[in-house]
Amino acid sequence: MKKSNFILFFILCLLIGGGYFLEEVYKPQEKNKKVDSKSLFSIKTDLTAFSTEKYDLIKQENGKWKYKNVNWPVDQTKIKSFINILKKMSYQEKFEVSLEEKKRYFSDNKIEFSVVQNGHTYSYLLGNISYSTGAFYIAKKEGKEIYICQDNSHFEQPYQSELDLKIKKYARFQHILKSQIRVFAESDLFYSLRREKIKSVKIDNKRNRWFEVDLIGKKTIPEIIAPLNYKKLERTILSLMNGVQVEDVLLSRRLVLTDKFSEILVQVGHESKVFKLYLGANGEYGKYIKMPEEKYVLKVKLDAKNIFYSNVQDFWQKKIIFNKRVASLKRLDFLLKKPKSKTVKFFIDDIEKFVVKSKEKNVKFISRIHMNFLFNLIFNLTHFKEAKYIQYDSDNIVESYDLRLDILDKTFYIKQNTDLIHVFDEKEKLSYFYEYNTQQISHKFLTQIFTVK
Repeated sequence: MKKSNFILFFILCLLIGGGYFLEEVYKPQEKNKKVDSKSLFSIKTDLTAFSTEKYDLIKQENGKWKYKNVNWPVDQTKIKSFINILKKMSYQEKFEVSLEEKKRYFSDNKIEFSVVQNGHTYSYLLGNISYSTGAFYIAKKEGKEIYICQDNSHFEQPYQSELDLKIKKYARFQHILKSQIRVFAESDLFYSLRREKIKSVKIDNKRNRWFEVDLIGKKTIPEIIAPLNYKKLERTILSLMNGVQVEDVLLSRRLVLTDKFSEILVQVGHESKVFKLYLGANGEYGKYIKMPEEKYVLKVKLDAKNIFYSNVQDFWQKKIIFNKRVASLKRLDFLLKKPKSKTVKFFIDDIEKFVVKSKEKNVKFISRIHMNFLFNLIFNLTHFKEAKYIQYDSDNIVESYDLRLDILDKTFYIKQNTDLIHVFDEKEKLSYFYEYNTQQISHKFLTQIFTVK
C-alpha cells in the first residue's frame, strides 16, 4: 500500500472511531448528566423520609418504610412506586420572583411537603398547573426560586393525549399529597400475623353464636354434624381473612365507637391478638376495627364473606353425602312422588347421556330441564355446590313437601320456599337449605317435573 493511501485509511479510521465515541459513549453520558442536573430530587441520593400535613414516613435501616407516629404497617409496594415518582420529577427551568409575586403561582393550589436526603430536610410547595402545557410549579417553601416541573414516571391509566397524560400525572401527585394516612396504609388487616403459626380462631358475633376453629385438633367447636366433612380449615380461615380490607387509619382519641358487632381472638404461637368490629363511630354508621392495645382505629371494607360475619358452618362441607358414586353405576333407578299422588318409577340406563326414562304407561311427559335441576340439587352440581346452611332434624317437611325422591338408599323430601329450597334427608335427619334464582325458577317449579295421564 502506498504511503499516501495508508495515511488516508488511518485518518478515515480515526473519523469513524471518533464518531462512534461521540454518538455511543459521550452523548448518552451527557444525556444522563442533563437528566441528573434537572432532577428536582437527586436520583443519586436516597430519600430517607417524606412528610405532608397529614402523615410522616421514614425509611428504616432494613430498607422498609413505616409511619413515624402510627403503629400500622406501610404498603411497601405503594411507597416504592411513589418514591419512583419523586425521583422521576424534573424541572424544565427555574426562575426567581419576589415573595409577593410568588403567591400568584400558588393561587389555585398550595400543598406543603418535605423530603429528607443526606440528612437534610427540604420543604417544598406544590402549586398550580398550566392546562395548556401540563407543566406545574414547585417551589422551595423558603426562598424565591420557582421550578417549572414535569412528571416523567410511568402511568398505567388510559389517557387521550400527551397533555391529558401530564394533567393526570399532576392530579395523581396532588392526590397523594392531600390524602390522609390511608394513602400508603397496608390494606391487609391481618398483615402482621404469622398465619402459618395460627393455632386457633375464636369468633363471637351478634349474628351467630360463638364458635372456635381449632387448627391443632383439626376441628370446630361445636363439632361438625355427622356424616358431614370439614373443609380445609387453614385455607378457609385465610380466605375469610382476605374478605377484610383496611380503608383508613384513624386516631382513636377522636372517635367514640358504638354498636359492637363481632370479636375475634386469634391464637398465634404463644401470643393472642384481639380484633373488635364496631358498626358505629361518633354517631355515624360504618365498619371499624379496634385492637385494644393500639391507639388507632381502622376503618374497613367487608366482603359478603368475611371472618367477622362467619359462622361455624362456613367451615363445614354442607353437601349431601351418598355411599355410592353415580359415575360408577351402569343404571340408576329412583322413585318420584308428588303430594296426594302415587309413586312413579324412573330410571337412567346411560349415565353418561343421563336421559331419564320410565316404563310406566301413565307417564305422559318427563321434563329434562326439571330433571337436570333436581339432580344438580341433589348431587351438589352447578350453582348448588353447597347448601347455604343446614339444620338437624328441622321442621317436619314430610307433610308439606312438593316432591319426594327415593334414590341410592335414601329418601328426600323437597320443598320450594320463597327464596330457598328445603331438602330433607330422612335417613340422616338433616335439612339442607339452598339458594336459587327466584326470577328464573317459577313457583312450584319441581311439581312440573313430570305429568301423568
